[in-house]
Formats: sequence, C-alpha cells, structure tokens
Amino acid sequence: MDTNMSKQITRLTKKLSRFYSDWIVSETIRELFWDKPQKDLSEYVSTGEKWEFVGSRTGKLLTWNYSQYANAVLNEDRYPLDEFALCARYAKAAVQFEAAFADAGQNGSILLHQAAFNFSLNILSGWRTDANTVGRLLVSGLDTSLLDLKHNDRHKKGKLFRHFWFLLHLYCSAKGLILDTSLYSYPEDMSPYDVENRQSDNGFYVEPSNQLNVYPITSGGATFTNNTYHDVALVNSAGVVYAYMDGTLSFSAATNVMDINNTGNLMNFFLDNTSGGGIGEYSSGRVALISLYSGALTASDVANIAGNPFAPSVPEPEEYIMMLLGFGMVGYQIKRKQRKAAPAAAKPA
Repeated sequence: MDTNMSKQITRLTKKLSRFYSDWIVSETIRELFWDKPQKDLSEYVSTGEKWEFVGSRTGKLLTWNYSQYANAVLNEDRYPLDEFALCARYAKAAVQFEAAFADAGQNGSILLHQAAFNFSLNILSGWRTDANTVGRLLVSGLDTSLLDLKHNDRHKKGKLFRHFWFLLHLYCSAKGLILDTSLYSYPEDMSPYDVENRQSDNGFYVEPSNQLNVYPITSGGATFTNNTYHDVALVNSAGVVYAYMDGTLSFSAATNVMDINNTGNLMNFFLDNTSGGGIGEYSSGRVALISLYSGALTASDVANIAGNPFAPSVPEPEEYIMMLLGFGMVGYQIKRKQRKAAPAAAKPA
C-alpha cells in the first residue's frame, strides 16, 4: 500500500471513529434507531398495525446494531460477534420484508448501496442459507419495485453502483444462473471489477496441470478438480506469498507478483492478458467469491475459513458466527467469467 493511500485510510478511520463514538451516545439517535423501531415492530406483532413500516424499522435496527459493532471495533479494539450476528439477521429480514411488499404490489424497495451492504453482511456472517436467500431475492427484485432496474426513461440508477452488480455476478456465477444485464440499467464501465487492455501474464492461476500457480514464479500442491468448488486462499506477507487450497498449503515463494504496490495498484486473479500474444490461456469457469482481508492470515486462519459460502443448506450456528475481518474490492480488477475457484483470502502485505 503506497504512502498516500495509507494516509487517506488513517484519516478516514479517525473520522469514522469519531462519528460512531458520537452517534451511539446520542439520545435522539437511540430513540429513532432503537427505541421507536422496537416499539413499532412489537405493535405489528401484537396487533398487525403499522405493517407498512416493518421493512424500514428493521433497517433502522440494522443501522443501530452495525453502529454498535463499528464503534466497538474502531474505538474499543474488540469484535462483538453478537452485534454482528444481529446485523446479518436484520439485513436479511429487511430485504425479505421489502421483497414481500414489492411482490404484493405495495412498492417495497431498497436502495442499491443498501442491497449490496445487506448481501455482504450475510455472506460475511457465514450463514449460507441466509446469503442464498438474500441473493435470490435481489435477482428477482431486478424486475420489481424492490430494485426497479429494468430499462426506462426515468433513471439510470443501476449505472451508479458497480459494487452491487459485482456481488450479483458473483452470486449468479456460484449458483449457475444466467444474468442478462442487457435488460437493466447497467454500468458502461465496471472498473475496478473488469479488466481491459491487460498485457501481462503475471498473476494467480490454476495452471494446465490443475495446480495452483503464481505465474511465472512457482506452482504445486494438490490437484484442482474441475466442476468442483474449491476454497483458494492467497496470503501475501512480508514479500512471501502462500497459496492454499481447501485449507491446505500448496506452496510458498518469495515474489512481488501479487503485491498491490505495483503499477496501477492491481492484483490479478484467474485471468490472462487481454492484448498481445498468448491471449486467453486459461479455462472457462466461475469465481464464486473473493474476500480481501486487512491482515495476513495464518495457516490456522485459512483452515478455519475454508468452505463453500453458497453450499446447500446445513445446520446454522446458533451462538457463534465467523467474523471475517474485511470485505472490499479496492485496488484490484477481476473479470466476470473466470475459472471456478473462490480465493478466500487475497491480502497485500
């Protein structure tokens, strides 16, 4: 990470720390985002009244609990998983309520940035069934008032939030769904999530021998099986990259190929050059999910997070969720149709 970016992140972190520390002690905020939403939801459960507010009130409870969690992380150096668990549950419920209203012709809706945030929370929580539910509702909501993204002469809102579309592409790829973006208001430029005019082969691949490969440095490890979900982790720590597949180390090597401190600040996963010689030297497939972490993972960390986030329903944890340290797509570009693998960790030193 270059010095200017590091300074910007430090300044932003300080601003957020002050914001959340002030926000959670405000009596007005507590009334609007905690006391009143609970009261209204209780009234709905008891009498059926105020049904039209259940989606927005659930969203306010999500905001309250996320603020408690953010303040604990930023100002108290702790990670209260109970708050994060509540965030994920409220996020799912808010989408469900609004989707139900939309399907019933009651103009249920959710903003694109909120949809992406709610979906991300459910992915990060590790609750696969909930993440699948939210993803399914958002895909169907493209054609209803929930998202209202079909081409029309009123808006271009789908073109304003590329991260939403990126998440939807990941979900559809993981589920084997076809997403025809030509039907919707869609960004003309998907950077930093697309790749144009890439001229170097250097990057992270599954090579023709079906092993993980940081080209042109090294490869090895267990065999990658086509048409099977694999959890792939790449850790970059102090000039050494560690490649894992399904929680087991495949190889390590000293290299700066996957260091974000390069021209363009790019890290490239499962894609070949798009211009020059030798174009398209990789198999077709899908990337289900990419998570970017704020610290170098240990071997134990990688083993603990290995798994398919979109697997069929399994018993969900009742009192504990895995807290992923970060989810962002800053500083790298990824093509939409790539090999079927899910780099669970890609961390610049």
